[in-house]
Amino acid sequence: MLATRLTEARPDLQILLLEAGGNHNEDPRVKIPALFSQTWGDSTIDWNYRSVPQSELDGKEIALARGKGLGGSSLINYMALVHPSKAGFDAWAELGNTGWDWDSMAPYLRKFQTFHMPNEKAADDLGLQNINIQAQGVDGPVHASYSEPHPMDVAWLTTFRKLGYAMQADTMSGQNIGGYQVTSSIDPTTRERSHSAMAFLERVKTMSNLEVLTNVLVDKVLFANQSRPRASGIKFIYNGQEHTVSASKEVILCGGALGTPAILERSGIGNTKLLQSLGIHTVVQNENVGENLQDHFMCATSFELNDDIETIDCMRDPAYIEQAMARYQHDRSGPLGEPSASFAYMPLLDEDAPHASKFQTLIDQYLGTTSDTSTMPEAQKTSLKFTKKVLEDKNEASANFCTVRMQAHLEHTDLGDAFALNTTRQLPEHIHGSRSPTITRKHTLYRIIPRSSSPN
Repeated sequence: MLATRLTEARPDLQILLLEAGGNHNEDPRVKIPALFSQTWGDSTIDWNYRSVPQSELDGKEIALARGKGLGGSSLINYMALVHPSKAGFDAWAELGNTGWDWDSMAPYLRKFQTFHMPNEKAADDLGLQNINIQAQGVDGPVHASYSEPHPMDVAWLTTFRKLGYAMQADTMSGQNIGGYQVTSSIDPTTRERSHSAMAFLERVKTMSNLEVLTNVLVDKVLFANQSRPRASGIKFIYNGQEHTVSASKEVILCGGALGTPAILERSGIGNTKLLQSLGIHTVVQNENVGENLQDHFMCATSFELNDDIETIDCMRDPAYIEQAMARYQHDRSGPLGEPSASFAYMPLLDEDAPHASKFQTLIDQYLGTTSDTSTMPEAQKTSLKFTKKVLEDKNEASANFCTVRMQAHLEHTDLGDAFALNTTRQLPEHIHGSRSPTITRKHTLYRIIPRSSSPN
C-alpha cells in the first residue's frame, strides 16, 4: 500500500520495493478464500515463526503465522476485518504519537476499503441494522463484504441479543459493545480474497518510477553519519549475492512486528548489550527494540453441531471438496468463497457476574496498587495503566469473542493441527498440483548474515 501511494503521489521519485517472499497473486490457496489454511506452514508463503517455550504456558511454543510475499499477512489470514477501538488509538496519541488518535485515523480506515451491503433479507438475518452506510468506505481498493447468512451466524447474533448485548453502534464508530457479523476482505463479485498486493500494487506495477524485487532478504540499513546517523541505503541478499542500494530520500521498513525489529537490530539499533553479544556495532542505543511484544491471548471451546449444519470441517472429505470446487468454478457459489466469522466486543468485568470480585482482585494484584512496578520501564508502566483502565470500564470492550465454522484444538502448536485443517493430501489435483515447492530455510529471524568484503 505504501509503495503504491508513494508511486502515485510522487512520480518524480524512484521507488524500490524489496520483498522477502514472492508474488502469490495467482496461487489458488490465496485466491480461493476457504483454502487459507493450506498456506500455513509452507515456508514459501508463511514465515512460520515459533516462539520460544513459554514458561507461563507449561513450556508450550506458540505458532506465529506471518505472510511472506507481496501482500504480507493479508495473503494468508482469515480475512475478517475486525475494526480497532477508539480507546486504543487515543492511548497511542496520549503517549506522544501525534496524529495516531482515533479522529485522525478514522478517515484512513474508510479510505482503504469499499463496503458492500448485502441484500435486505441477508442484512436482516445478519442483524446489520446498526450499520451506518455514510461511515463506510465507498471507493477503496480492498473489498469488504458479507458471506451468506449461516445458521451459526444467526444463532450467535440471537444469543447476544437475548443477553442484552446486541451491537447498537456502527463498527466503524470505535465504541462497540455486543455481538455482530464482521465483513471479510473478499470481492463479492469474484468471491476471491481481496489482499493488499492485488488491491494496491497491481495498479502501479507498470509505472516507470517503481521497481519491485521479490525473494530478497534485507540484511541491514546503512547509515551515512555515525555521529548523527541518517539512513542512506540498504544491504540485501538477492540470488545468493550481497548487494547494496543507496537511498537519496529515505528508507522505510515494513517488515511487521517481528521482521522490522530484527532488521533494526542487525543494523545496530537496539540494546547495546545484546548487539555486542552478537558482534554488532551499536549505531543507536534503544533497549525497547525487539522487546515487549504482546499478542492476543486466545482460548477456544469446540462444540458439536447437528448433522445438517455444514462447516469448514467438511473439507476433510475429498468428495465434499470436489463438489465444492465444482460449484465455485461454475458460478463462484458454495462454501469455498464464503468463510466468515461472528464476533462480539465485550467487557470482561461485569459487576453482576459471579466472578466479578475475583477478577477485580486479580486486576489489583497484577495491575493495581499491590503490584510491584518499581523495576519496569516507563513505557510498560503506562501500558499497564491503560490496560487497567480498559478492564475496569464496563462500557469499554476488553475482550473479543468469536465463533468460526471449524474446530479449534489450541493445545497443538502446529496451526493445521490446531484447527483440524491439515487437508493438503485431500485437495483436488488441480489445486494441490499448483502448490509451490517447499523450501527449507535454515536461517532464523535474528540470523546475522556474514558481511562480504566486496559487496556488489
